[in-house]
Amino acid sequence: MSDLTGVSIVYDHKGIVIVNKNFGTPSQPNRNQDPDVFTQLCTLYNYVGQHHRLDQTTSGLLLFSTDPTLNAQLSQAFNKHMIHRSYWTWVIGTPNNKLGSWKQPLDGKKSHTTFEILSSTGMITHLNVQLQTGRTHQIRRHAQMNGHPIVGDHRYGGAAKHLWPRLCLHAHTIEFVHPKTNEATTIHAPLPSDLVGVLEII
Repeated sequence: MSDLTGVSIVYDHKGIVIVNKNFGTPSQPNRNQDPDVFTQLCTLYNYVGQHHRLDQTTSGLLLFSTDPTLNAQLSQAFNKHMIHRSYWTWVIGTPNNKLGSWKQPLDGKKSHTTFEILSSTGMITHLNVQLQTGRTHQIRRHAQMNGHPIVGDHRYGGAAKHLWPRLCLHAHTIEFVHPKTNEATTIHAPLPSDLVGVLEII
């Protein structure tokens, strides 16, 4: 698997593949023709099904199917939020509650993001975030709408975009029940080196 660019396979079992992608690697083909996760996986497997995506500027875990008979079950699991995705992010300021949620509608649709404060300097706070819905740029938009833009976010961060070279958002955990084996499975992606030290910048 050493020929892959910007992505590593961390789980491959009975029709499900999970990869850990780097910041800057697109999940799927883009107009710039950058090496993307989906196209690269298609060189390794006869079939690849994509069930969700990460922004090019977000690092972390993505789940794919390599067995088309699993697609309906995986799609249903994503739609019913039975596949749990957790993210680390670093935001400006500190939310009022250690455990909280953001529920503003996005694009006219119900949207729900939950978070837990992991640590804070007062100026910057490290959050563990979970998606309860799956809207475009949901974490980034909810954070900005609630007065806590993500450090390094060039689209929604305002002045916070200048504080770090990349978007400080990393998909670190996926939890799911394998539809073939019924095994409860948890996959982790460690903190990438380009996010080390975010809390120390202010």
